Amino acid sequence: MKKKRILMFIMGKWSHSNAAIVDALQDKLPHHEIRVIDLLQQFKRDKRGLIACLLDIPVLAWNALIDRDFDKTDILYAPATSRFINRMARRFTLEYQPDFTIQTTTRFNASTGLVPHFTVIDITVAAARQGYCDLFNSTERALDRLHLFQQQVYSASTAVFAMSRYVRNSLVWDYLVTPYRAINIGAGPNIMLGQRSPLLGSRNILFVGTDWVRKGGPTLLAAFRLLRKNHPQATLNIIGCRPDINEPGVNIIGRVAREHLHKHFTEARVFALPTVHEALGIAFIEALHFGLPIVATGINAIPEIVEDGVNGYIIQPGDVDGLANALDQILSSDKIALAFGNAAYARASHFTWDRAGKVLSENILQLIKLDQEIDQGTSKSTSHYDSHAQAQEAIRCTLLQPDNKQADRARRPSWYEDIFSETRSILHSMQTGISMLLKYF
Repeated sequence: MKKKRILMFIMGKWSHSNAAIVDALQDKLPHHEIRVIDLLQQFKRDKRGLIACLLDIPVLAWNALIDRDFDKTDILYAPATSRFINRMARRFTLEYQPDFTIQTTTRFNASTGLVPHFTVIDITVAAARQGYCDLFNSTERALDRLHLFQQQVYSASTAVFAMSRYVRNSLVWDYLVTPYRAINIGAGPNIMLGQRSPLLGSRNILFVGTDWVRKGGPTLLAAFRLLRKNHPQATLNIIGCRPDINEPGVNIIGRVAREHLHKHFTEARVFALPTVHEALGIAFIEALHFGLPIVATGINAIPEIVEDGVNGYIIQPGDVDGLANALDQILSSDKIALAFGNAAYARASHFTWDRAGKVLSENILQLIKLDQEIDQGTSKSTSHYDSHAQAQEAIRCTLLQPDNKQADRARRPSWYEDIFSETRSILHSMQTGISMLLKYF
């Protein structure tokens, strides 16, 4: 029997989740052949990509002028560049002729309209807008552009698969994705698993993150200083980054190969990551699989992984005293540590790539079949979902209705936008005309 084909578009490793998704799909769809295309690498190799970037200079310059700052997120989403990436995806789709395509993240739009297209994400701009503003110095206008780009990706997708309920709800309410086409699949660990931590006898606090500041490192260090007053034998192992710290009891380990990370989880008493911005938090899932109590912040999807008072403690971002007290409770009481550890290990079964792959593959096949029936006019199974979607959209539109003059004034363009609106239109028209030449290269 001839194998069906899947074409998967990615950009980079995406914290090794891309490889995990490929393996899960291959396991659940053994009669499908999967081909993976890294569009970022293809873009770098194609000289025409440079031409697209050059054509986007007027738009990028304009955005920098209006925003009074340059936002690097604009580069991939600029008109000529994004269209060029989309044409690359179309070329690969025509060449490979897959039964359906998948893309991970929304850094690009790989939908072509030729075959069913599915998108897998871990976060939306709407779900973490303030985090983008605070940590990446993104301007509101830049985030508006990114939000619009994501809206286009979701609208062009047959379905969007989120790694958490939190993001799935954002798809429905912030982007008006039809509810039965916004599906939570979860995620799993991206490291080699090993022996569960015994917990007893250890006084080691484990931090794993590549960005010391974004992951709440300064808060953890301040809390650790307070903790050492009652627990002078406590140690803090920092993995993934190398902050400039010289503190008693702090071990800067830096980057560790994925196949060796399990040893550090096994030796820990508690996993602490008081992050201030997080898409999902794969590291929390990995801590569950080693039976570690967890201390985390209650932002975004983290409360779906960490239940306060059940398998760890939830604190507020930047709460040094609260973090120090939570760590003190776990280090002081073997009973609490063991109870949290057992609950964490039990909860780990809900977060595996095998489960995610099962939900992903089953829904892809069901939606493809459903859309075929709809096209043939033989399906009535979506009537409930469609009416539910219409009701949600009506509620959403009602919630967004302005009811005061201040909201009306907020929609009016600023004076500099009025002055340069014609200039912007001219530049955009010139760019569109020139970019048409790319079709003939």
